[in-house]
Amino acid sequence: MPTSPIDLPAPRPIIDSATLFGRCLACVRRDLGLTQEEFAASIGLTRPGLARIEGGRATPSYYVLMRMGQRIRPRRGADAASIITLVYLSATAFRRRGVRVVNRPRAPGDAILSIAQIDRVIGAVYDAEFGAIRDRPITDAFPDGDAVEGGAET
Repeated sequence: MPTSPIDLPAPRPIIDSATLFGRCLACVRRDLGLTQEEFAASIGLTRPGLARIEGGRATPSYYVLMRMGQRIRPRRGADAASIITLVYLSATAFRRRGVRVVNRPRAPGDAILSIAQIDRVIGAVYDAEFGAIRDRPITDAFPDGDAVEGGAET
């Protein structure tokens, strides 16, 4: 007996955790004003390697994460925790919209969000959470006195 469209479950919107991390990283990289080529070279990756991470097709090793944190810190008075915070806040925003954040593989009936949909949510979260510190001097980014002068910790 054929199944009517009414009997079919609605697709469940999902985003996988690797794509979420990669798109958050791309958002931070763009805000730093760096191309993929520039950022990749500064952390010891090739541009295609960084593109795979930003596209969610690869995950960075611990050492690559540490180099990312070192590269980001001098520019904004931030570190790898900024990316992790953005991932957490973005995941929370997705869950509020009924989107599940999952690890691979996905289940039948899952509807993967487009990169444009993902980037819109991450961009809004980034602007809301990090926009306020974007234009402040680096020394103001650390209210508890852990200031960064000239790109190096004091």
